[in-house]
Amino acid sequence: LIPFKVTHDQANDTFARWVASLWFRPNDLKRMARVNAIDGVYAPFWTFDAKAETRWTAESGYYYYENEEYTDSDGKRQTRQVRRTRWERSKGKHRGDYDDLLICASKGLNERLVRILEPFNTQQNLVPYSAKYLSGWGAEEYAVEPKDAWKKGQKRFEEHEYDACRREVPGDTHRDLNISMRLSDVTWKHCLLPVYVAAYRYNDKTYRFLVNGESGKVSGEAPY
Repeated sequence: LIPFKVTHDQANDTFARWVASLWFRPNDLKRMARVNAIDGVYAPFWTFDAKAETRWTAESGYYYYENEEYTDSDGKRQTRQVRRTRWERSKGKHRGDYDDLLICASKGLNERLVRILEPFNTQQNLVPYSAKYLSGWGAEEYAVEPKDAWKKGQKRFEEHEYDACRREVPGDTHRDLNISMRLSDVTWKHCLLPVYVAAYRYNDKTYRFLVNGESGKVSGEAPY
């Protein structure tokens, strides 16, 4: 697990700063938003390590410019430069080495909001489990089984590899990027990560928000 580093008071202050920083929100949101309760909980996660080898194909686009004549609004002939694109087939390979890709094992937490809380520093701050860390905090058992988490993990690995291959496609632009990924040396472990779970009310409607109990990063819902 990663122990809590953010206190309840700090989490509340973080919420206030987060509300004040939002764009395109009701003017009275900061004044009217009232937190019902904020609870710290050790949320369950699976982490996956893997090596990825991915082949990709795409069409690379290279820009070039041609002069084009046209008639302006006064009926005069003018010349302007027009950008064209030359397309060429391209392909390549990418190798990725992934450590501690996180998959939330709770069914009670909003997966989209949890993703925004990342990263957690599992490389340096992960410690062996001890019951003393749970004193005064809630802790949730995992509700997502390892095999189900692995299905989500494979999709996440594929997303990362797609982005990595996209950056490797030569040219000024590209289209029709396709990848074929193979994973090896897969390992996994179960860990508990610190999350503050809370809700606030605005105009009789409840909105949820989370705070990363390690870094203080916030993710949440708010009215537009």
